Amino acid sequence: MDNMSDDVIYPLDISSLNRYFIQLISCADDYQFQELIRTFLPILIQSIEVQTDDFRKKAVEVFIHINKRVKTRPEIQIPVKSLLEIFTTSTQCSPFASNFSIMYIKMGFMRLKPDYQIELIPLLFQSLTNRSIPHQELLMGLIVYALQYVKIIPNMNENIIKYGLTDQPIIRNLFLNFLLNIILLPYKFEESKPRNTTRTTQRSYIEPSQAPVDEVLFSTMDDAPSKEAEVFKQPYPCMNEQLYNRITEAIQTDDLNQVEKLKVAILKFLNGNIYSENDIIFHFVLATADSRYSVVLAAEHDIKRLTVAVDWNSMQHVQSLFEFFLGTSKTIKQQNADLIRNPSNTRIRLKLYSYLLKSRTASTIFPHAIQILYESLFGNSTNVRIKYFSLQFAQNMIQNAELNSLVGVSKLILHALEKILITETNKTHDASRLRSLTYVLIGKLSYRVPKLFSDDIRLTQQFFEALKTEDNECCLNIQEALT
Repeated sequence: MDNMSDDVIYPLDISSLNRYFIQLISCADDYQFQELIRTFLPILIQSIEVQTDDFRKKAVEVFIHINKRVKTRPEIQIPVKSLLEIFTTSTQCSPFASNFSIMYIKMGFMRLKPDYQIELIPLLFQSLTNRSIPHQELLMGLIVYALQYVKIIPNMNENIIKYGLTDQPIIRNLFLNFLLNIILLPYKFEESKPRNTTRTTQRSYIEPSQAPVDEVLFSTMDDAPSKEAEVFKQPYPCMNEQLYNRITEAIQTDDLNQVEKLKVAILKFLNGNIYSENDIIFHFVLATADSRYSVVLAAEHDIKRLTVAVDWNSMQHVQSLFEFFLGTSKTIKQQNADLIRNPSNTRIRLKLYSYLLKSRTASTIFPHAIQILYESLFGNSTNVRIKYFSLQFAQNMIQNAELNSLVGVSKLILHALEKILITETNKTHDASRLRSLTYVLIGKLSYRVPKLFSDDIRLTQQFFEALKTEDNECCLNIQEALT
């Protein structure tokens, strides 16, 4: 049997295929079967390219037999490296042969020892060029699975050579975007509370170890999620259902704990200074909004170094901030359905605001800056902290925008500020802070666009009336605005 398996000659013909098929069926044990497919399977897939339809029909029959035996014997090793080399070097690989190659690469890779998986990462990178998106994503999923075992020593040139893809910028961007999508994978539908509701529903119980980070951090705040509040489902923040399904299929798991481990492995890998800060900054920013503590901890380990090195006024990063905050449907007019990103949720928006407020440019790009203001103040994914951040963002708009641009949106800004004074009427500390800053902003807006107020004394009268009812801090800010 061993001698016969070593004599497999390319290309196979129908008679030799039948002969080897009989050998496969006759294998007495798994070792014999494994040794035969080690040389036979790669040559069979290669032969498909040059043979007839009758040969291919017989090959499918052989594949079915191999699949039945291999799937029930997880200890049988598949010649992954040989299949990858064929897949990588073949310039005219038919869809038929490609699909079978990918099927066995996927099946066999997960059976390999970690050291051997790591060894195959460069070959997996090579195989990504000129492939269909489903094949690219599946191969990148295998790379991500192997990243769990990669031990990166920062600042080593060897890492950049092996994993940096410096000579393949398109593949590098594709891979980094794939990693970003894994980091964005939700563990469940995100639950948020709608505003202005008193009806109650029962919330599902969450184990303390898996409780969202923001519920732990903000549990003492007035805007913490209420146990008695009605909830609504907000699926796939910064993703969409189609993209979610593709990514989970590529990484071959929907186990939440495994997804968490993959995210941590990705962040540790990216922390090795293999890619530039500009390429990976949003991987870490978005990971700090994760609902699993281990992911947040891995992201925060290096986030300060990265954010200092990044220019938040660059249009590349400003556009990304807008896309993740608002979703691509509001920032990009034409987009493929599978590439559309939904708006972010409350947890992510809290993190994004830290960088929106650092960006002078972001506050001067209209209409996106106005969209962010209205989404933050009156949208579903908001809370007191986000509203306060949005007013600070409005202050940046008033201060930084060129006068001609500001005049064009001044009525929209004023309308939002007036609405805050109308809706935030509670006598709580948080509502008072919002109103107090709102009075200040109206004063600043009147200074830059006086014509907006010169023909309407209604707001001035409203300010004088407010002096009778507001607390001391608000009254001081009202007086400052009136002067």
